[in-house]
Amino acid sequence: MENRKYGALEGPYSCQMPDDERPTRLLVLLHGWGADGHDLAELSAALHQMMPDLACWFPHAPSPCSANPMGRQWFEISERFYQDPAASLPEMEEAAYIIESAIGEICDDLALMSQDVILGGFSQGGMMTLHIATNQRLEAAGFASLSGALIGQVEPVSSSEATIFLAHGQQDQVVPFAASKQAQTDLEDAGYQVELMARADLGHGIDMAVLEGLGRYCHQVTSS
Repeated sequence: MENRKYGALEGPYSCQMPDDERPTRLLVLLHGWGADGHDLAELSAALHQMMPDLACWFPHAPSPCSANPMGRQWFEISERFYQDPAASLPEMEEAAYIIESAIGEICDDLALMSQDVILGGFSQGGMMTLHIATNQRLEAAGFASLSGALIGQVEPVSSSEATIFLAHGQQDQVVPFAASKQAQTDLEDAGYQVELMARADLGHGIDMAVLEGLGRYCHQVTSS
């Protein structure tokens, strides 16, 4: 595991390929509110076992978390957010451009195309992932939201090549499972292909079943 900086973001990077070989696919995974990239980096070991040719990057969000200065945030979560989540969309859009630019730089560095990339995230990172998935700028292989939510309205699409993977614990007391269920409905109504993994006994977290589901999804959407 090493730290790498691309664009305005930096965070843990992991790849098991020999020094004279390059990965053929990349997972960029965005952490939740008040955490940082290290919070998810430990998932890379299991993902590398599933796909030795997968590189993983876990960038830290650009701003210190207002509730935990030791952690980071992609956008502010305050009382206003709970009253009107859509009020956060301008800040989410700013973060989206930063993430998209960083992905462009890491793809150049690894000699990958955007179609070799899966963008995913947990909790607030999942919200960012769905925001980027629906703004239609990043032509990634796929998008994965773990315990996340879709913020704001989604515009209909005539066709969407990338599928969207959702996973959520039905016992989640932080971001309710209903958020992903509603996201599935709204995304499918807008024309997206969506897979939802519901975990009956899981709270706000990632268990082995979700991790394996994410791995299967990454393999599926990046395999020709």
